Amino acid sequence: MTMRRTFLTAAVVALSAALTACGTANKPASGGSSGSNELTVWFPGNSQVEIDLVTKTLIPKFEQQTGSKVTVTYIDWPNISPKLTTAFASGTTPDVWGHGTAAASGFVANDRVLALDDRINAMPASDREDLKALLDMGVVDGKHYISPLSASGTLLVYRKDILQAAGVDPATLTSWESVYDAARKLKTGSRSGLQILTTPIADEQSFIALLTSDGGTMLSSDGKSATFNSPAGVDALSYMVKLYQGDGAVATGVGDDYLSRPPAQQPLALGTAAIAQLGPNQLLQLVAAKPDLAGKLGVLSPPSMGGHPGRAYGGVGTGLFISKDSKNQDLAWKFLQFMASPDVSNQYAQAIGSIPIRKSAASSDYVTKNPLLTTFLTAQPSYVANPNVPAWVQVRDVLSRYLQQALAGKTPPKEALDKAATEVKPLLEKS
Repeated sequence: MTMRRTFLTAAVVALSAALTACGTANKPASGGSSGSNELTVWFPGNSQVEIDLVTKTLIPKFEQQTGSKVTVTYIDWPNISPKLTTAFASGTTPDVWGHGTAAASGFVANDRVLALDDRINAMPASDREDLKALLDMGVVDGKHYISPLSASGTLLVYRKDILQAAGVDPATLTSWESVYDAARKLKTGSRSGLQILTTPIADEQSFIALLTSDGGTMLSSDGKSATFNSPAGVDALSYMVKLYQGDGAVATGVGDDYLSRPPAQQPLALGTAAIAQLGPNQLLQLVAAKPDLAGKLGVLSPPSMGGHPGRAYGGVGTGLFISKDSKNQDLAWKFLQFMASPDVSNQYAQAIGSIPIRKSAASSDYVTKNPLLTTFLTAQPSYVANPNVPAWVQVRDVLSRYLQQALAGKTPPKEALDKAATEVKPLLEKS
């Protein structure tokens, strides 16, 4: 096994445009591997814990099982897209690489990745069912292109002691409406009743959870027009705004990037919020920093809204793609299967602090020893990801800009969403 670590400086948003510039004609063959038993794999990220697990334990095990030689490169997340763009143009594309689901449609549109449907259909039915919730998030134009490597979700985490003192039963918090009513009881002069993600970009994650919980959608079924300015969208954004603005406000600090603080300084740790949005990684870090809170925290299942089933932002964190030009597609598929296997995927999830990709992991040592993860795992079927369209990053940035205006009380929710829908129209029509 060979391992390299790469750092670049180009911007991630260049990927879609560069893919289009490269085009699909006269594509050079993948230069990632030179022999049938050799494989090149690029992982995004720079976590030393993850790097050590993958390069010192998992890759050697795979090499021993398959008689292969695997060259691993780790690339910082902001630089994976420009690095891939260069590789596409120069014919040095790796056999396998990791990326987020938002990049899938661009890879597909430019004929860069292999459809996995035949291979997925050949998997045992039990495996397909175990991975179904996340496998289906890698679908573009009706075909599967992603094998999940990691999973995540953003749910509402609460302080049991604070709710109990206020006479709030968490079992009654099954809808966003009931959560808001409880937050009004929980708010004090120094404590927010409910705090959600409202920083730029993260605000879209809060919005999509509320929107889809109210039965709405971000885009039309063909991905060519915005639908986030529907009545459900207006309800969702109005809900976000009323948390921070007006006489009924239950939170302070709109735009507070509380997840960037050290775990021990976050709202739930300090008691400055009774309920807050967190991901599994942040929750585990919080418990590690404040062990006394382990028994005082609870996690809500995705709340409903307007009588519709509850949804939450989440799904595949990182997925693995196979290059359509790889000379070693069968070996590459074996690698994807290896990384998604029960034991390996649980090891990987534990190392990076994510939820496992398989629903059967509910009985794993990792989850049973960290019971706060159970709700994150059982909520997998309710997770909703961002749309798989080539222009999504630009669309998201536009939407977030208008969400910020509404959250600041500068623009009414309907006006903000209508303006955003108008601005993203040409982006979607040409994508």
